[in-house]
Amino acid sequence: MANMTKFGVLVVDDEEFIIKSMRRTLRREGFESIISALSAEQGIKLLENTQNQFFLIISDQRMPGMNGSEFLEKSILLSPESRRMLVTGYSDLDDAIDAVNKGEIHQYISKPWDEEDLILRIREEQDIFMGRHERKRLFKKTQRQNAKLFYFAENLRKTVLKYTSHLKLKQEEAALLSQAIQDAKEQAEFKEVFLGLEELLARTITIDKRNLDDAFNICVDESIDVFKNIAQENKMPFSNPGSSNRISIEDLDDDMFEIIDPAIENIVQAVESRLFGIGAEPMTGVTIDDYKEIPGFGALAFNDGYITKGEFKQGAEILEEKESELSTGLTIDKVLLDAGFLRRRDLSRIYAKISLIEARLLDRQFAQMLLDREVVTKKDIDRAFRKQLNNFEDSGVTRLLGDILVESDVIASDLKDEVMATQDRTRAGQQDMSNAGEFSSEFGAVVDLQVSGDRTQAWIRVPEAIHGTENVKPIKDLIKKRGIKYGIVKDVNIRKFIKDCTDPSEKFIVAMGVPASAGNPAQLIYHFNTEAESAGQIREDGSIDFTSRGKSAFIKRGETLAEKIPMQDPKPGKDIFDQLIEVGEVEDATLTFGDGAELSEDGLKLTALVTGQPVLNIKGEVSVLEQFTVFGNVDLKSGNIQFNGNVLVKGAVTEGFSVECAELICEEINGGNVTATGDVKVSNGIVNATIEAEGSIQTKFVNRSKLFAFKDVMVTREIMASRIFTSGRLDNTTGRITSSNIAFRQESTVKQIGTIKSEGAKIRIGTDDHINWFCTRFDSRIETFKVSMKKIIKEKLIHTDDFNSLHADVANQTFAQDKINKKIEATEKKIGKASSPNEKKDLVKELKELEIRIQDANERIDNIFKKQDETQTDIDRCETEIKTITDQINDLEGQKKKYTDNVRNEDPTPMLVITSKAFRDTKLFGNESVKVLKDDFGASKFLIIFPKESDASERIEHLNL
Repeated sequence: MANMTKFGVLVVDDEEFIIKSMRRTLRREGFESIISALSAEQGIKLLENTQNQFFLIISDQRMPGMNGSEFLEKSILLSPESRRMLVTGYSDLDDAIDAVNKGEIHQYISKPWDEEDLILRIREEQDIFMGRHERKRLFKKTQRQNAKLFYFAENLRKTVLKYTSHLKLKQEEAALLSQAIQDAKEQAEFKEVFLGLEELLARTITIDKRNLDDAFNICVDESIDVFKNIAQENKMPFSNPGSSNRISIEDLDDDMFEIIDPAIENIVQAVESRLFGIGAEPMTGVTIDDYKEIPGFGALAFNDGYITKGEFKQGAEILEEKESELSTGLTIDKVLLDAGFLRRRDLSRIYAKISLIEARLLDRQFAQMLLDREVVTKKDIDRAFRKQLNNFEDSGVTRLLGDILVESDVIASDLKDEVMATQDRTRAGQQDMSNAGEFSSEFGAVVDLQVSGDRTQAWIRVPEAIHGTENVKPIKDLIKKRGIKYGIVKDVNIRKFIKDCTDPSEKFIVAMGVPASAGNPAQLIYHFNTEAESAGQIREDGSIDFTSRGKSAFIKRGETLAEKIPMQDPKPGKDIFDQLIEVGEVEDATLTFGDGAELSEDGLKLTALVTGQPVLNIKGEVSVLEQFTVFGNVDLKSGNIQFNGNVLVKGAVTEGFSVECAELICEEINGGNVTATGDVKVSNGIVNATIEAEGSIQTKFVNRSKLFAFKDVMVTREIMASRIFTSGRLDNTTGRITSSNIAFRQESTVKQIGTIKSEGAKIRIGTDDHINWFCTRFDSRIETFKVSMKKIIKEKLIHTDDFNSLHADVANQTFAQDKINKKIEATEKKIGKASSPNEKKDLVKELKELEIRIQDANERIDNIFKKQDETQTDIDRCETEIKTITDQINDLEGQKKKYTDNVRNEDPTPMLVITSKAFRDTKLFGNESVKVLKDDFGASKFLIIFPKESDASERIEHLNL
């Protein structure tokens, strides 16, 4: 490389102390030639008149008259090869960025600058300048050598003319030789299409300027060797120009390259193995194929040089801090972007790289499957992978390996589809250890090793042949072979056992794991009677006097309602194969409460907030209820009733009106609808009504009504043409059932079923009809939410696809910008080589057009960013709606689970007792069985019998009372 002392630094600033400071800094770093100017105009004159060559021109932005960016723009014509740096204050930052985009400057640095950073930037510009200067020097040297080669070629041409006559005599021999060459090509499967050097190299290496130069010179060296061999065989003089005279493809004009390109393509075939891998090794960092799994966004950004190690660490700390404060939904990419460590265009390029890595990991599995089938060669795969990388480097788009292989006619499209369809993309499962408890007979039955069923112990038995010995190796080898890794006893203990052992059936534990601990579930203790209270006194007419119910549950404000005994956490164990022994979760319990109750801070105690009736509903919620009284009917005068506590109606719930409450007490329900979280108690009857109670229902008679209860249903007189589903029991010991559909889960007693004239009743014994009906209602509500969620998820996926497409658009635009920047750099170089003012003028015009294209690209990217922001707003809205619906679904699922668990935790007692008579045509149902009474039955008991045999079905058994 040329001596650096001949190239200087030009510093332009209207403040002399800045120049002095810059001069001192540069001299300390070994820069000797430092020229300064106090204005842009003075700097222009220096460039016009001085003989000095500057590798770097540094200018302040804010100067009187011509500012720094204008000066540096003019300096392009006077010193086109110089690197240009702008020094700017914060207020001038926009001007600096604009100058960078226009190509007027290569770097800008802000005031006040960091001295270390300044020197680092100057060294970078020095390296770039010297690299270009060295290539220019080598190009000139090559031109001189080419002139000599031309002279040699001209003399050679004259010599060839002398032997033209001899060529005619050799035509037949040449034809034979041509045929031999053709045969050799066919034998060597020489089937490449002449596409030109660059296209051919693209199959093997990543195409960029440095790599193409290296490949070109390898080919040049090979061509020299070929021509040298030809010359020696024909006893012709040949002058080797030497491998040190490197030239760059960039130094060749277009016409010369078009001549050389196809001429040396055959040589590329011979050196392809040497070309493979050029450019595969990065200067620093991690290569694409170093990744064994998809990297995190931050890690990839650091590995590819978008952020520093300190920025990566700081971003992770910010993310951790934000997440600890509140679940904010932040991700590392947003943190790095907000902190200013990343540009938005960098964000898109990183996402594009992640897509490439993800596809490449899967494509490596795909490639291995093709290699295993022996349908491709390693060379085919390497070429395809290189082409995939070239395509990404060129456009930011990831193409699948299979598509590239199909396009190159290496495999058929059908084969690609078949292999991709059968590709296994799951991790291999853990090694099957199902035989770990069997006896092993390795080493000629010298040692037997057995593993306990829970895999926490392994023991050995040794035959008499090795009693008294001290050789532990067979035992250690067997332990290792069986995969035992954890809790292995020391060798000295094993040695002592086999030395002292006298009984071949004696067992010795060689490995001991850690058993799991099951823990204990939480317990809830209630300080009030949670059972249904007395139904009241039945009057002679069958109505119920609820004023005589015995002692009711009652609690005062501040008294304890319930307490919780915390669960003991289970502890997982570890088996002798060093695998975690999972334990089932111990069921926790939570004190849940409604109105009138308060939970302590530690969640272990419930206290009454008001004086009233304590109740435990079917969901396990404890409430203390006060009472609301309606003095008359629930009708137009009162309207519908909605009250969280108990309701007392001193009349009837009339047709078309409803009551929603905890517990309801009323005279009768005539056409009304009732929903209660507690009991429903009706003195007289229920007619044309629908009752849903989470507690029990008690009434005198039921006619043409629907009753659903979690607890018991008590009817003292007739049940007519009604539907009653309960998860408790039915008590109808003093009445009769006609033309009705009854389902109960617990043992029930009735007096009479049917009459001579009535339609046969349907009785379902010990079934889950009630809870299934209840769950169906929940499922319907849940399904409605799920339908809404599917629509929102579909909308979000559309927005997400649009957002990802916009990322790809940004990546494509930035890759296109890179190409334009390279053209700008090449045009700047051509300006310095221009042979005439007109040529220089045309090149400057071309440079301006390229700068306009860069501006247009920036505008396109900004527009894409705006669309991304709009799309992200839509995605955020969808995510909020999805979260809201998810919470609603989870709430419904939780409520449904509470109801069903409370019912199904209690086993059914499928039995029906009839104290008087059951008329024929009565239908009795179990879960899987049906019994139709063909005759009248007297006092009877019907039971559902579940057989012990797995292949036998349940049956309904009849017993006389």
